Amino acid sequence: MLLLSLLTLVLAQDPAAATEAELRDRWQALRVSGAEQRAELARWALDNRLFREAGLLARDTLRVIPDHAINEITVELEQIDAERYQRDYKDALKKSGRDYKKRYREVREPLSKSLVGMAKEADGAGWGELAEEIYLDALGNDPDNGAAATALKKRDFDLIYNYGAVPKRDKAAARKALKRLGGDFLGRRDLADYLEFWTDAWGLETRHYLFITNAPHATVFRFAQACEDLHAHWEVVMKDGKVATRKLRDPLVIYFFDSPQTYEAILRSSGLDAPTSTEVLGFYAGDTKIGYFYDSPEFYQGDLTLLFETFYHEGTHQLCDLRMKAAWRGMQAKYPIGWIDEGFATYMETFEVLGGEEDGKRSFRIGALLDDDLGIGVDAYLLDELMPLEEFLHCDSETFGEYPYAYQHAVLLSHFFLEANDGAYRKAYFTILQETTKQGGLKDPVHKLVKLSEEELAAELRAHVERLDKELPRRVYAGDEEEEEE
Repeated sequence: MLLLSLLTLVLAQDPAAATEAELRDRWQALRVSGAEQRAELARWALDNRLFREAGLLARDTLRVIPDHAINEITVELEQIDAERYQRDYKDALKKSGRDYKKRYREVREPLSKSLVGMAKEADGAGWGELAEEIYLDALGNDPDNGAAATALKKRDFDLIYNYGAVPKRDKAAARKALKRLGGDFLGRRDLADYLEFWTDAWGLETRHYLFITNAPHATVFRFAQACEDLHAHWEVVMKDGKVATRKLRDPLVIYFFDSPQTYEAILRSSGLDAPTSTEVLGFYAGDTKIGYFYDSPEFYQGDLTLLFETFYHEGTHQLCDLRMKAAWRGMQAKYPIGWIDEGFATYMETFEVLGGEEDGKRSFRIGALLDDDLGIGVDAYLLDELMPLEEFLHCDSETFGEYPYAYQHAVLLSHFFLEANDGAYRKAYFTILQETTKQGGLKDPVHKLVKLSEEELAAELRAHVERLDKELPRRVYAGDEEEEEE
C-alpha cells in the first residue's frame, strides 16, 4: 500500500537532522498519500455501488489534490438516476457497508496516528505552530484520536466532536457567537442517529434550532445567527398580524451541508425526493419538517446573501408549517388563493439585520429594498408582462406553478398588501394567509376583504409599484459590480 510505504520512509527519518521545512514537506507528502488512499477506496466504493461513500471520499481527495482524476467519479455519480441510486445503494449498504467501515478505519486510523507522531516531532524541535497544524490535521482525519484531542485541549483549543478544533485565532469570536446564540455543541450521543448516514456530521443547538452540519464552524455560526434572526422577526410579524402561533417543545431542525456534493450524496442515498443542487440552493421538506441547505464557497465567494435569502424563504415555510395555529378544514374555499404562501416566503427574503453585532441589540427591517425577485416583479409589472391582476388574485396552485413570473408576482402583491398606505391592508393579508392555510382560499373574493373595487385595487397597486421603482434601493449581490463594469 502506498500509505504504508510512505509511513516507513517517514519513520526512518532522523528527527534531529530534519529542518522545519523538511518536516512540513513530509507532512504534505503524507496528506497526499492519504488522499490517494481515499481515492483508491472511493473507486472500490463505486464498484460496490456505495455511491454516497464514493462521492464523499472523492470530495475529500479533491480538497487535497484539486486536479485529481477522481473527479470523474463525481461526474459519474451525478448521471445516476434517482431510482437506481436509491435501490442499488440500499442493497449495497447491506452487502458491503461493514466491509467499507473496516477499510475506511484502515485508511484513517494509521494516517492519524502517524500525523500525531509527526506533531510530537515538531513539538520536540520547538516548532509549536507546525505541531498545532499537524495535530489539527490528525483530529480532522480521525475525531476519535485521543492523543490529538488531548494535545489540542492542552493548547486551549475548543474541540467540536466529529469536526475538530476551533483555531485559537477564532476561539474568542466563536465563544462569543455561541453565547449570543444561546447554544452548545452536540456530543457523540446526540449525533448517534445522524452519524449512521452522515459520517462527518457535527452538531450545534441554539435557542430555537438544531443544526446538523459538516461545514466550517465560522460559516455555521453566521448561518445559525441568520436563522435565529429570522425566528425573532417572524415572531414580531405574526404578532403584528394577530396570527395565533404555538410554542414548540423541540427545536427546528436544519441540515447544512458543506458543499453541493455532500448535499447530493446524503440526500440521494437517504431516499429523500430532493431537488438537485443545480435547481435550488436549499429547500424545506414538509414531510420531514427539516430545512436542507448547503454551502458552496466557490459560488458564494464569501458573500452569503443568497444563502440567507434562501433560508429566509424556506425557513418561513418551516415556521408557518410548524408554528402557525391553523387547523386544516378541507377545501371549503370558493375563491382559491395559489400565491400567498410563496408570496409571504419571498417577501421575507427582503429581511435585513441592522447592527447589533457588537452590543447584541439587533434590530430588523423588511420590505425596504428590492431584492432579485421583487425587483423583477416591479420591472415586469411596469413592462405589462404580468398576468392580469384579476386572474392572478384567485389562481389555483396548479396555475401558479405553471406561471413563469409566479414568485415575482406573488411577492409584488404581498409587498403591496403589507406595506401600501402604511399597512392599511395588512389585516386583510394575514386573513388571506390563515384562511388559505385552513381551507385553500377564501369564501369571498379579495376585493370584498380589502373593501376596494377591482378598478380601485388596480390603481392602488400601480401607484405602489411606481413608488417602489422610484424610492427603494436594489440589493447588490456578489458579482453585480463586475457585470456593470463589463
